Amino acid sequence: MQLESISAYFLNPAEAAEILETPAAVKELGFNAGVDSLDGIDLFENLETLSFDYSEIDNVDALIHVGHLKNLSMHCDETLTDFTVLEKLSDLEKLSLTADGLKTIDFVSRLGNLYSLEITGGKLRTLSGLENCLALRSLSVTECMELKDMSAVSELENLQELALEVPYGCPEPNLAKLTGLKKLSLDMFQDCTAIQNMTELTELHLYGGCLTKGLDLSRLTSLKELSCTSFTGFELDMAALEPFGMLERLDLCGASTYDDISGLFGMPNLKELNISGMQCEIDFDAITENSTLEILYMDDMYLYKNVWVEYYSGLTIADWDEVVLDEHMEFIQKFPELKELYLRENGLTDLSFAEGLSALEVLDISDNYITQLRPLAKLPSLQKVICAGNPLKDEKVLNDSVLIIKEAESK
Repeated sequence: MQLESISAYFLNPAEAAEILETPAAVKELGFNAGVDSLDGIDLFENLETLSFDYSEIDNVDALIHVGHLKNLSMHCDETLTDFTVLEKLSDLEKLSLTADGLKTIDFVSRLGNLYSLEITGGKLRTLSGLENCLALRSLSVTECMELKDMSAVSELENLQELALEVPYGCPEPNLAKLTGLKKLSLDMFQDCTAIQNMTELTELHLYGGCLTKGLDLSRLTSLKELSCTSFTGFELDMAALEPFGMLERLDLCGASTYDDISGLFGMPNLKELNISGMQCEIDFDAITENSTLEILYMDDMYLYKNVWVEYYSGLTIADWDEVVLDEHMEFIQKFPELKELYLRENGLTDLSFAEGLSALEVLDISDNYITQLRPLAKLPSLQKVICAGNPLKDEKVLNDSVLIIKEAESK
């Protein structure tokens, strides 16, 4: 039997060819580690997909021998600086480059069949060449911290998926013409006014920024997934979320608001909610039962009530009464179909709130003050309990089939 696809730890294509009866029959070739050269790539004359991970290779001119290549993924360090051979790969449809030595992408303007492009890292100053890639449907440009001009993105009217990270000091591209987008991810993007006309969006992810106040997002009726997050925190405009009652996934990690967010729990189609790290008010009495919610993240919450806010000479003065989450955990029982629940660093002392969660599979209570796991003993679906950083006394009360993790687990 002739292999058409192979992926393993080879040093170069020649080494891979040695174990194959007919290298020319291979259409997909992957290197699970860095290659030292592309010697022997000519033996794979019908190759359509090629990928290799982190490599110190300094020359890729041999790619000219695989003229039928449609999908190319390269991860190279600064040693590789010449990418001009890529313009000869006229059949290329998907290109993913993580290349520290990349300084120009002019070559993409000659790739008429290219519909997916991913650029990560590199020393690009401009995205010149992109403006001619009118066949592009998917574009991702991230971690290119030396970029000074991203304006070429503005002309890609046929894009359906876009991910951009805007470096400090780089002007934001105008996205007004990109009304056909279905998936949009923006990092450090401040002017979100163009989003209100992207009526086909199904996914919207905003990192390091937030929805601009006053936006009319009522026409984004197809949106199913929304994330608006920041590691440094940001003030959330709850009014901006009002049009999104049909969301299935919502991520507001790190947001803060003086408003009550209890309404979020009642979104009828919501399957996953992440409010970890939020500073907010929750009217627990106003939360209604929701049998759709399956995954809930509530790590490290800071809650308050009786908020008093005054604005004076450009300053915001606020005061409130703090709320202890441990005293209100019974509200979790209003989500009977919860499968995953994350409650790190909340000062919790008791797990009785979980006794009725028959669908619960994963529970993370790391860095709390829990001493007893016994309330979990009768949960029929429980598979994993993450309980590092708790003064537990009875971790052996659970069924042997339940994985108990007592060491810190990275998220």
